[in-house]
Amino acid sequence: MQLPDLKHDFSDALIQGVTFGPRQEMTLRILTGRWIGQTGYYNVPIALRFGGIKNLDVLREFFASSPHLQSELAHLSYDKDHKSKPGHLFVDLTFERIDARTIIECSSIKIDDPKAQ
Repeated sequence: MQLPDLKHDFSDALIQGVTFGPRQEMTLRILTGRWIGQTGYYNVPIALRFGGIKNLDVLREFFASSPHLQSELAHLSYDKDHKSKPGHLFVDLTFERIDARTIIECSSIKIDDPKAQ
């Protein structure tokens, strides 16, 4: 069984919003970017939902400091220091320039991409 495909390059993306719940879930509303020459544009927002989160308290505390309002993402990808497997995923979320990083430990990831519909 394969890991869920993250489908997008989240480098330089903006997190437009963060919501928690209804249970052990967190949804990030993300604007991914694209570059044409030296000009950057943001795409239609996508929702990235993490289910079955095991470190929800850590994530609530992390986002309480609002790193997403201070900087764009450096990357959002599977963590290289932890071995992800289906049903037990480790996602590295790192922001540019502000030294903010956390790991999301969850059981599922779902991407709601309006362009794919």
